[in-house]
Amino acid sequence: MSLRVLMMGVMLLGISLSIGISSWLSTHDSHRQIEELFDAQMLQSAKILEMFYGAQPPEHRQALIDHPLLLQIKPAKVETFDEDANAEQLAYEQKLAFQIWKPDGHLLVRSANTAEDPMAEFVVGYHRKMYQGRLWHIYSYYSQRDSVWIITGQRDDVRKELVDQIIGNSLIAPAIVFPLVALLMIFLSYLLLEPLQTLADKLKRRDPGDLTPCICVCRQNW
Repeated sequence: MSLRVLMMGVMLLGISLSIGISSWLSTHDSHRQIEELFDAQMLQSAKILEMFYGAQPPEHRQALIDHPLLLQIKPAKVETFDEDANAEQLAYEQKLAFQIWKPDGHLLVRSANTAEDPMAEFVVGYHRKMYQGRLWHIYSYYSQRDSVWIITGQRDDVRKELVDQIIGNSLIAPAIVFPLVALLMIFLSYLLLEPLQTLADKLKRRDPGDLTPCICVCRQNW
């Protein structure tokens, strides 16, 4: 194997590893941050719902036991973030859900994309479970002030879509830069090592008994 090929291989391998590792670290960190962001969003939504329920007069709260409040959701025209749309057209709202329950099992409020059964157990914390044939991230919150369970949920495909977009965007730049860097390294290796390659070729063609100095050849090529 020639020195030129070996040098190019080592340099390209180093560049590939550095780009690959940095891309993996970036996507891994982005995935973690997205999970934390959406978990915080579900917690915040639960607290907003707590404020909404707590602001209702006592007679309205009592009426919800016999007639649960249903939040209607408009049909969406656009399913993914990749498509151009405004917030009213996007299906994102259909991928979010919430419920408010009394501890004794009476449903008080729910979004239209949930059924009349609890999305998750009445246990405080985050859960991942299948609900209506879909994987959901769910947060259960108990309001000590109002003595109600508030459940907020988010479909898993929302998070996956954002993560896939981030990963795709993070790979675009390396995919463009790496071929350009590779071509530049190949060009430089040929340019810088050409004098040595010329000297090696001349030495191969020399008679073993020829002791004429070859320094002049190197200087001339440099």
